[in-house]
Amino acid sequence: MNLRLITIGLVLLVVFLAVVYCYLKPSNSNSDLPPYLINVEKELAALGINKDDGNIIYDEQNVQWKIRQNGEGKPNFSELEEKDYYTIIYEPKGFQLGGIVWLFVEKDTNNLLFVHREK
Repeated sequence: MNLRLITIGLVLLVVFLAVVYCYLKPSNSNSDLPPYLINVEKELAALGINKDDGNIIYDEQNVQWKIRQNGEGKPNFSELEEKDYYTIIYEPKGFQLGGIVWLFVEKDTNNLLFVHREK
């Protein structure tokens, strides 16, 4: 009787640990990301940028871009006129001239509209 309870307990423990492991296991695929973020990561890679060497800011409300536009040297990009888009900003972790990259993704299609590298 005692051995039977121990066996059942061990089986339940193994099943529980397997479920917890599957739930907490980090995913190495991009399938969990929204489609526009997958496009952004591909574009950064195409530019020779390792996303892990910096910080990526997902500014879905374009707050950072609106602040940037109201500053001096306001950039004017025709690619963004009358478009509904997300702004994604890549900032390198260390100081680097021209390291900040602005990526603009159209909300309806998830297509990359424009990439702006600061000088």
